[in-house]
Amino acid sequence: MDNNINTEKMQTEKVKEKNLIQKIFFFGPNTYYDYGLVFVMLFLVLFGVIMVYSATAYSDAITYGTPYRSVINHAKYAVIAVGLAILISKFDYHWIVRLSPLMYLLSLGLILFTMVAGKSANGSARWLYIGPISIQPSELAKPSLILVLSLYLTRYYKTKLKRKRDEFIYVLIGLVITIIPVALVI
Repeated sequence: MDNNINTEKMQTEKVKEKNLIQKIFFFGPNTYYDYGLVFVMLFLVLFGVIMVYSATAYSDAITYGTPYRSVINHAKYAVIAVGLAILISKFDYHWIVRLSPLMYLLSLGLILFTMVAGKSANGSARWLYIGPISIQPSELAKPSLILVLSLYLTRYYKTKLKRKRDEFIYVLIGLVITIIPVALVI
């Protein structure tokens, strides 16, 4: 009897391990990919590498003695980006939407901090330098604004407002959410 229980436990552990491997390598039962979209993404990445080679081969050959310096550098970043895209595709995107209000407030705080302590260029402070890394908080505000608006509008869709006045107020609040980071950046 104990032997059967141990055998069953070992089999379920093997099944769990197999499912984990399947999920990691994209062929699990709950994994779906739009292969047309994957093909287009890979085509655009490859096209970008070819265009970088086309644009920099001559100057790289003169400057560095090899026409491949910039294209190899670009290809490294392309491979890292594709790897990150694969990794990100494995996560459930709903948790990002739940964190979107926090990301929105953080991006607003970074924009305000940039106004005070940012590096000035052409009369306006737009960059933050943290050690060797430089970031532009307005670029972080774009995805957080999209996510917080999507969260806000889906909640609006679920509430089924009955009066036109309520709809107007709801749209007005969405505009205010959008205008705040835009006004801070401008």
